[in-house]
Amino acid sequence: MGNFMAANLKKAGFSVSGFDLSEKSLEVARKNGISTPKSAIEAIKNSDYIITMLPNTLIVSDLMEKGGVFENAKKDAIIIDSSTIEPFGAQELHKKAKSKGLTFVDAPVSGGVVGAENASLVFMVGAENQEVFTVSK
Repeated sequence: MGNFMAANLKKAGFSVSGFDLSEKSLEVARKNGISTPKSAIEAIKNSDYIITMLPNTLIVSDLMEKGGVFENAKKDAIIIDSSTIEPFGAQELHKKAKSKGLTFVDAPVSGGVVGAENASLVFMVGAENQEVFTVSK
């Protein structure tokens, strides 16, 4: 699903880079014109928006904290997590991000692979009112 989302963002004119542990996924990304740095940290450097879609709360938390996203993201970056994670985990990550000058937005999606491919996903966003934003290129 992530490859379709990234490809649709690229088609819409956004500069997109991505990282995945799967070489097959990276090949698909490159075919869609997406740069594929060698690490997640390289992929997020200088990014205004960081979108993650991972299997569970523990993996999201590990990437944010131990994996270095919170330490390496631009200070005004907005981190949009589209994983389906535990509400309390998302709240905790939001607090930790905020303490570092970052914004963590819980935004799981509905629509599956077909929705991603057709650019018709529905995002369910959980954020403080002042964190509602308009994405610009």
